[in-house]
Amino acid sequence: MMKNWKKMLGAAVLMASCAQAWAAPILSTVTTKSSDGSTVSVAVMISNIADLYGYQFSLGFAPGLLKATAYTAGDFLGDANTAMQDVVDLDNASGLVSYAFGSLFSAVPGISGSGLLATISFNVLGAGESPLSFSDVLFLDSNLNDIAVTALDTAVQTGGDVPEPGSLALLALGAAAVGAARRRRAAATA
Repeated sequence: MMKNWKKMLGAAVLMASCAQAWAAPILSTVTTKSSDGSTVSVAVMISNIADLYGYQFSLGFAPGLLKATAYTAGDFLGDANTAMQDVVDLDNASGLVSYAFGSLFSAVPGISGSGLLATISFNVLGAGESPLSFSDVLFLDSNLNDIAVTALDTAVQTGGDVPEPGSLALLALGAAAVGAARRRRAAATA
């Protein structure tokens, strides 16, 4: 009985130490805004993947807040000599970067690790919060088997540095009320 307990404890310690090796691949975004807030750059990243041979994804956004202007392939799969990477459509009417894809050429092993799959550039159209949501996610290994990937949806704040007209009106109204209260207080003490 004691030997079985020790074996189970040893197996649990071994499994815990190998947990990082079993981490599921993660598809995520990193956003960068220009200093004046007029553009947003979205880096699409993959992490902890093994034997990646090909991929596809679509990325949804709020078309009233953002306008997709450019798609640039990342360097994770390599350059134009080793991989084909592109996007089918930047659909600003429906707010969808449709079917970004990449694939290695010929029968070569897939790429393992973490890195940049693509960068998508946007012009900011308005203030608010735009979701960045993945769909049509498919990742394949060098044997063309599915790779289970966790896609993390996020959001980006747009136009946060410029107050909306309604906010400016409330600020002006508050300043006027404070001024009127000071005048009344000054008149009451005089």
